[in-house]
Amino acid sequence: MRGKQSVFMDGYRVTDAAAMRGVMEASGAVRVDIEARLSVIPTVAAVRRHGGNREFLEPAVKVVSGNYIRAKRRGVVNGVDFSHAGEVRGIDVEAIRSQLGRGCIVLLSNIGYTATGEVLNCNTYEVATQTAQMLQAQKLICFTNGDELFTRLNLPAWLTLKDAQALIGRILLEGLPETNCGSTTLDDSKCDNSALCQWQVRNCPLELTACVSACCDGVARSHILDGRVEGILLQEMFTRDGVGCMISADIYEGTRKASAEDVPAIEKLLEPLVENGTLLRRSRERLLSELQYFTVVERDFKIVACAALIPWGSDTAEVAAFVVSAGYRREGRGDVLLDYIEQSARSMGIRKLFLLTTRTADWFEMRGFKAAGYAHASRDIPHERTKHVDPLRNSQLYMKILEQATGSRPGSRIGF
Repeated sequence: MRGKQSVFMDGYRVTDAAAMRGVMEASGAVRVDIEARLSVIPTVAAVRRHGGNREFLEPAVKVVSGNYIRAKRRGVVNGVDFSHAGEVRGIDVEAIRSQLGRGCIVLLSNIGYTATGEVLNCNTYEVATQTAQMLQAQKLICFTNGDELFTRLNLPAWLTLKDAQALIGRILLEGLPETNCGSTTLDDSKCDNSALCQWQVRNCPLELTACVSACCDGVARSHILDGRVEGILLQEMFTRDGVGCMISADIYEGTRKASAEDVPAIEKLLEPLVENGTLLRRSRERLLSELQYFTVVERDFKIVACAALIPWGSDTAEVAAFVVSAGYRREGRGDVLLDYIEQSARSMGIRKLFLLTTRTADWFEMRGFKAAGYAHASRDIPHERTKHVDPLRNSQLYMKILEQATGSRPGSRIGF
């Protein structure tokens, strides 16, 4: 800071009075810069081109900041006086939610405040993880400067929480690799699992440990992105495979190929939809003959969802018997199962999916399937399939062209 070399220990900067003044100055400057960037509004010409007839004087995005972070002095640790360095004691969650409810962006910094009004220098990653956890956020996004550290770690597009913890455990035991580390497999018995959920772990990248810590405490997904790449946030959020590394609990956990032991449970799952006419009844013999095409989702030793992916030729397949148990709907399980099925299709070289439906068209339309007329009269699917379609049911045909395969195995990265 102003020519003075910074000293970090266990993720905290040793912050004397002079350094604290510099921290406050830098934090204020960054805050003003961000506020300025978020204050840019469309030009009058752009507004009028889209039908507006007045000048906008309000900022494009409302930004607020304040004393939302409660902190305490880190004190003296192992003989080192951290002086004005602070640890996060709490986040004013209600105040933040109130501002979010007003449509504002809440801008937090590394500055925390004690009960006596003292200003402390906290770690940004600790602030981020604590805030994400206490707000029960869906995502935590960490930006890196793309340094060599992450090149050496060779982070994949997706890590399950267990694999990410294994990677941290390996670093704890072996240190950072000199070259990319490849597999993240680890003998869990060799390390202290409690250390694998902390926001900072000695010698581990803070971006990685912060993301893992957040997921351990209920944040659904965490992302590590290279901040040098233009537009990387949009690419990560709105492209199927993303461009960074996503860490999450294994959303495909319990998803597997069906076995003969699953047949009674699959029949039980299908029965309510057979009764109300949504599905046609499958005989036990037919179900056994098609079992190789079925995927099931198991939770607590119970089959809660199933679907079949039936190939018709080299590049076409049918999605059939797609069912999620009534008690497990509205949890995103259908989306996860469909995503898994689509990734399986890609890995098989399938380019086109189709399905027949009488009552569930809306759900599939919202997920990219397009109406293609009555199934019994269609020439878009193999004749061998259409000749088995009952014209009296008037089943609707829906089709979806899959994006080109990226080489990912089924379940390697969900696209939302």
